[in-house]
Amino acid sequence: MAPKEVVDQESESGMGIVYVREKILEELKTKVKSGAEISKELVEKLTDDEEIDLQEMMVPIDMGNNEEDLEDLLENKGAKVVAEMFIKAQETFEKSKASMPEEDIPKPMTAEELASRLGPDFMEEGEEEEMMFDEDAEEDDDDDDDDEDEPPTKKAKKA
Repeated sequence: MAPKEVVDQESESGMGIVYVREKILEELKTKVKSGAEISKELVEKLTDDEEIDLQEMMVPIDMGNNEEDLEDLLENKGAKVVAEMFIKAQETFEKSKASMPEEDIPKPMTAEELASRLGPDFMEEGEEEEMMFDEDAEEDDDDDDDDEDEPPTKKAKKA
């Protein structure tokens, strides 16, 4: 699952700011510092919103120009390296705050506040990601009667 991006807030470098679960980030920091093993599942929890308490704090970080999906990062780099990337992203954000106008600095907020800001899809992002790969099926389910009106470039569903 990709981190939650707040589109209207950008870092000094122009990259999007994303929010992650503060308590998971702190747990990862502790594990990295102590040299403990870091699991893929723990890193995934940084952006997991399926079992999140709505009062849990979410903190802004600056992932720079990295737009790679979390799953791909974990597969390509491993859990420890990805955890270190998230920790570095928080450090980068903290440094860049000094050059931002006070009113533009993204603030920590609860998951509930973030959900209201991002809209109703926040808590259903996992479902959305699955549907991104099956858009044709979603469109066919939503408007079965409109198939004739669809452009001829639409790919046919495979049986």
